[in-house]
Amino acid sequence: MTITDAKNILLGSNNAATSYLHAKTQSQLFTVFQPKVKASLGKVGADTVWRNILSKYNTLTGQAVTTDLNEYVTTETINGVFKMVAEKETGIRNNAALRTTSILQQVFGAVKK
Repeated sequence: MTITDAKNILLGSNNAATSYLHAKTQSQLFTVFQPKVKASLGKVGADTVWRNILSKYNTLTGQAVTTDLNEYVTTETINGVFKMVAEKETGIRNNAALRTTSILQQVFGAVKK
């Protein structure tokens, strides 16, 4: 992280830190989450059901639609995590009572918007 990155996070939008983390960690998180998502989809049989639906759809429409359920669910899982983090960040930035540690109080208490 550069000094400019830190300044942009500190003085940025209500979810500047979350946006930075999302951009910097999304691919690594995808790599970690994907095997777990795949195992979960396989355990409940969702992957098999999805393949069957796609196969029937492709047969009926004459199209060759290929969508990766595992990729979609993994991406949406990560997006959901970052959505929750963004909500927390917005709260911390806008509500002093949510700054429950000394570092949060020092950092965000010093910023006047």
